[in-house]
Amino acid sequence: THFCPTGAQGIVSSGLIPSLVWKLQREEEGVQELLLDTLAACLMEDATEALASRAVPFLKEKLLSANSNIRSKAAGTLIAIR
Repeated sequence: THFCPTGAQGIVSSGLIPSLVWKLQREEEGVQELLLDTLAACLMEDATEALASRAVPFLKEKLLSANSNIRSKAAGTLIAIR
C-alpha cells in the first residue's frame, strides 16, 4: 500500500474534488499551487471524482503556465492519477 494523508481521504469521501477543480481555474497562482498539491494527494487516494469533474483538461492547461511551480505541480498531479 502507499501512504495517503488522512486529510486527502476526507476530501475524497466528502465529495469535494469537483470544488477543488473548479477553484483551480479561478484562483491566483499561489492558491493554485496549494490546490494542485491537495489534488495530487487526493488523486493518489481515488481519481474517480477528478476524472468525472474533467480535471485532466484543466491540469493539462496548467502544464502551459508561465509559472514553473504551477507546471511542475500540474505534472505531478497528472502523474498521481491511478
